[in-house]
Formats: sequence, C-alpha cells, structure tokens
Amino acid sequence: MQLTKELANLTREQLYEKVWSTPGITLAAEFGLSDVAIAKRCKKLEVPRPSRGYWAKLQAGRKPRRVPLPPTQEETFTRLAEKEPARKKLPRADEASLGPLAAEFLAALKKCKNKWDSRIHLKEPSWPEVTVSPALAERCAQAFHVILQGTDGVGLPFRKSRSSYEGGVFRLGHDQLFFVIEEELVAAPERTTGRGRRPAYSAYGENRVPCGSLTFTINSSRYGRDTVKQWREGKDGALEDVLVKVVSGIRSYFVQSRKKRVQDAIDQERRRLEAEERHREYEKKRAIEEEAKRRERHAKAVRKVVRTRRDDLLKAAEWWRLQQGALEFIADCERQWMSAQDGQLDPDQLAWLKWARETATTLSPTACGYPDPAKDGPVEMGSIPFGGPYPETRKFTRPPTMPKISKPTVVKQGYYGETTPTPQTYPFWLKNQRS
Repeated sequence: MQLTKELANLTREQLYEKVWSTPGITLAAEFGLSDVAIAKRCKKLEVPRPSRGYWAKLQAGRKPRRVPLPPTQEETFTRLAEKEPARKKLPRADEASLGPLAAEFLAALKKCKNKWDSRIHLKEPSWPEVTVSPALAERCAQAFHVILQGTDGVGLPFRKSRSSYEGGVFRLGHDQLFFVIEEELVAAPERTTGRGRRPAYSAYGENRVPCGSLTFTINSSRYGRDTVKQWREGKDGALEDVLVKVVSGIRSYFVQSRKKRVQDAIDQERRRLEAEERHREYEKKRAIEEEAKRRERHAKAVRKVVRTRRDDLLKAAEWWRLQQGALEFIADCERQWMSAQDGQLDPDQLAWLKWARETATTLSPTACGYPDPAKDGPVEMGSIPFGGPYPETRKFTRPPTMPKISKPTVVKQGYYGETTPTPQTYPFWLKNQRS
C-alpha cells in the first residue's frame, strides 16, 4: 500500500508523537491506511511503538512508561564518525602487537617478490592494493593496523572485495571505498661510467628508485578514476599525523555518502508523491473533461430527437400535400373521362382509377398512425434521463419535392489543417461585359 502524502511528510519526532498519543486504529483511519502500513513506516524510521496493553493502562488511569525515541543508526554512525580520531603511535611489527588482520597482511607482503621496479605489488581481494619496497613492508602493516583501529570503532570494517581483480575495500551498506598504499618512485642520482660519462643504454626505470615514504589514496571507483583524497608521508606531516588524516578522510567520505543517500531517498519520496499528486490532478481533470463530453453527447442526442421530430412534421405535411394533389389529379382524370364518354368508363380506366386511389392512400402520413402525441409531440429536456434511453423517432423518407440541403464543400489548407469555404466562381457575364 502506498503511503499518503501526510504520513510521508512526518518526521521521526512527529511520527513518534502521533504513535504514542493516538491508538493505532484511530491513527490508521486518520491517514486512510491500515495499521500494518503505519507499523512498517515506524519500522523504517526506527520509531518504537506502544506495547500491547499500553492503551488499556492509560484508560485505567495509570501512566505507563514511554519508550524514548532512540537515535537512528545513521545518527549514531554520524556522531561517532565525525569525531576527530586520536593520534596513535605505530605498534611493533610483530604478530603480538599487530591485530589479526594486520598480521595476516604483513605475512602476505613478505611472501611477495620484488618486481622490475624494486617494489612488491600486492593486489588481492582480501588486502589493500599495495605497491611498496620490501623495506617498507612492516611499516605498511603498522599503518594499516592503526587505520583499522580508527575505522572499526565506528562501524567501518575492511571487507574482502567481490572481484578477484581488485583489492579489498572499506564497505558500509551499498557504499564502498577502495584503499591503496603506494611508495612512489623518484629520480635516482645519476650514475656515470669512467671519466664522468653516462652509460650509453639503460633499462626503463633504472634511473628511478623508491622514495622511502608511503602515500595513501582512497578511491570511490574500481580503477581509481574518482580519487577522493590522497595523503603523502612527509609532505602532509609525519606518518602518525598522516594516519589521523587518512582515518578522518575515510570517515568523512562515508558520512557524506550516507547523508547523500538519505537526502536522495527523501528527494525520491518527494518526487514520487509529487508524481502521484500530478496523476491525481490529471485524473480529476480527465474525469471533468469526460463528464463534459458525456453531457455534450447527451445534449446532442436530445437535440437530434427534437430536430428529427421537427423534420418528421415537415415531411408528413409534404407527404399529405402530395397525397391531396394526387387525389385531385385522379378526380380530375375521372371527370374528363366521364364527360368524354357520356358518363361511362371502360374496364382499363376503372382499374387505373382503383390503383391510383390505393397508391395515393399510402402517401398519407395517417396511414402509419401519424401523428401520435407520445412519439411525435414535443420533447421536454428535463424528462429525458442522462445518458438515455431517448424518445423514439419515425424518420420519414424525404419526399421527392423537398430539396436536400447540401453541406458546403470545404478544403484543407495550412500547416494545422484550417478549413475554409470553397471560393465562388467569378461570373462569366460580369467578367466579360461589353462597353
């Protein structure tokens, strides 16, 4: 069930006051939701709810204890992570002084072999990505131990990477941070051969040596394209001071990331509610338009009934006029034949007169029961129910003497298809007048 806008806009404190001041059934009716939906909202916002029997004790005049509103996990993490980490001394480089993870990390460093640049390269899912000389392996493990002490205390564990092609990460929820320790290469003192000359050829990297200090880098992406921060021993202070900055930087990254996620969730919920509000407004507007269309169709149907009955009256009158004219014509024919034949008619003339009178009788609208006040009388607009059924109509055939009014011929032109009447032809006699 979707949340209502009123419930979604409540803060934790406001929801806490609502839950502890109003029974669940009453609160559910107020928001138009079920008590299960309100319970889910409380669970999501980490708001405690009254236990069973709380409202009975309250009605009995007792004062049951309210469970105070605890801080959320986000608030607890933010409070701990925003504290300035303490400066700690480097431990001894042995298994007894190092933590379990740092000791295993040191053992992994010692197993690595030197590469062409006189450094060891460690890139395994369980450890940070490391590129240092063998002389700084123990120092690297000591620094990692101090960093772990500063992050584990606030709930930022160092986890194994999900990929076998990258180093371990600091992970919290869906956020992760890649950690790299490196000893950079610097230019080596120039070597000369006899009589102060340089060697003719040298391999790549032969004139670069490890600098003897550590550089710590945190990246938010796998390949280091989004470097968050970087600290260098010596340039940014002694190693103990640099480690304080590293721990503070890792904490700050996750604090900002969590705040951003919370804000994004709030914005997403706000956008969802705005979209629902727009949809409701659209449905309301559409319902109004549909109602207007239905009323227009109803009015059009009523007008059609009125127009049809009016046309039927004109058609019936025209058919009656045609019948009267036909009867007068038949009577005139009979008089002429009788005067010409001394009052006697032959069988063919009698047969024709019989057929003509029968045919003229069918032309009368009274032959089909017209007019009937119930079917052919006036139409009261208020008596017709909305949407029908509508009164019956006869729909007489148009008499041949009644001309049919043709609709004006129109042509489409213009980009939007405007319609205009067909222009009248210029009269030839007016165009070619004689002087």
